[in-house]
Amino acid sequence: GRVTALHLAGAAPDGGDQQLIRYAYDTHGNLTEVVNSTGTPLHFGYDERGRITSWTDTNGSHYAYAYDDEDRCVWQSGEAGHMQAHFAFEPPDPDTARRATVVTNSLGHVTRYEVNPSWQIERVVDPLGAVTHTERDPYHRLLSHTDALGRTTRWERDARGHVVRLTRPDGTQTSATYDAEGQVETVTAPDGGCWRFTYDERGNRTQETDPAGGTTRCTYAANGGLMSVTDALGATTRVRCDRAGLPLEITDPLGATTAYRRDGFGNPVTVVDPLGGTT
Repeated sequence: GRVTALHLAGAAPDGGDQQLIRYAYDTHGNLTEVVNSTGTPLHFGYDERGRITSWTDTNGSHYAYAYDDEDRCVWQSGEAGHMQAHFAFEPPDPDTARRATVVTNSLGHVTRYEVNPSWQIERVVDPLGAVTHTERDPYHRLLSHTDALGRTTRWERDARGHVVRLTRPDGTQTSATYDAEGQVETVTAPDGGCWRFTYDERGNRTQETDPAGGTTRCTYAANGGLMSVTDALGATTRVRCDRAGLPLEITDPLGATTAYRRDGFGNPVTVVDPLGGTT
């Protein structure tokens, strides 16, 4: 029942299915090889307990891991010590209930990470002793972040968890309001400038009004693809998209058209500019 390959229907040059990726496994079901559409493999190695001990990427670069008796990674390293790190784990602090992970990098620099009982980082002490602190609400949402210089940024949320006010360290604030669907209706900058947004029944943004009163309008096709953008001066850019919503033609307000031809993955393979030049 393991997935061994993924194909994109009808995307091959001959009209058949194009293989995107294939997978190989060992007798224990561990993923050992991933081969992309170019045929280049990525390899994984495991120990007797099923823990990943190494991987070799598509360029042949090797990376290795070691573990303690509790299956925690205590060492990692690339070739010749590249990106090497050692990890030490401390028990919970009786006063704060935080656990600490101490990381020593390949230069011997030590960083200390303290996590709460939900395994979220609350406090970081860098190699120079500078401390950053993060505060969260009971729903694990960010409330404040204090950097190593003591500067604090705060987030205020409504009952649905949407950010309604952002207060920067200098005291300036940006606020936002939302509609019943949770879509942003207004954004007010620290200088009082306000942007307003409206949406259609599908959630597509149809109108944006800037603080000066200029309005940009957008229209969409039945499949949600963008059809046109009209700026505050009334100039309209028209867009023709494929079924995936990717642009095939873009016509600017002066009538000049740029066309795109795409492969089965949606990547542009040919671009024809308004003068007929092909890339």
